[in-house]
Amino acid sequence: MHTLHEKRGNKIVTHHFDHVTEKDGTKKHVYLGTDPKASKEKITKLRAQRIHSDNKLIKELDSVQQKLHAIGNFDQSFDSMLADIKTKNAKKSHAERLVEEEESKDRRYFFIIFSIAVLTAASYYALSNPVVTGAAVKTGKIMSNIASSQLGSSSIIILVSILVLGMIFHSLDYLHKHRHDRYKPQ
Repeated sequence: MHTLHEKRGNKIVTHHFDHVTEKDGTKKHVYLGTDPKASKEKITKLRAQRIHSDNKLIKELDSVQQKLHAIGNFDQSFDSMLADIKTKNAKKSHAERLVEEEESKDRRYFFIIFSIAVLTAASYYALSNPVVTGAAVKTGKIMSNIASSQLGSSSIIILVSILVLGMIFHSLDYLHKHRHDRYKPQ
């Protein structure tokens, strides 16, 4: 095992290196870390992985071991398998929640457009033919001119349309500012 000493402030850190022989016969240098005990374990594992033999029985054992690893997850512990299952379920429920939010958003837009259409139709029907009332006639010429002209109905229609457009633009601005909130884990 090769070592390299590095000075970090007042401490001297020792890095451990070694080499392993590949199947084709070349030597490959590997970094093993700074802990001597863990580096010995790492080099032992790396060398054990690269052991090869021309013996027929050992080759058959290696092929059987590879098939066993392909069939089952023998390298995973129970806790890691349980954690994988939990994360899969959490991702699935989060995706379902996102789809439900998209559907409810589509319904909200439909109701907003429908309410705008109803308000526009109602205001047009109510204000299309203004009626001169007795109170307007009694107050004088100015009120009778306003009541008989289209000024009052036009101003109310414009006011309602400005309010509706203001609500729509406010909701779109809010959705734009908070568009990434739905992807945050809850």
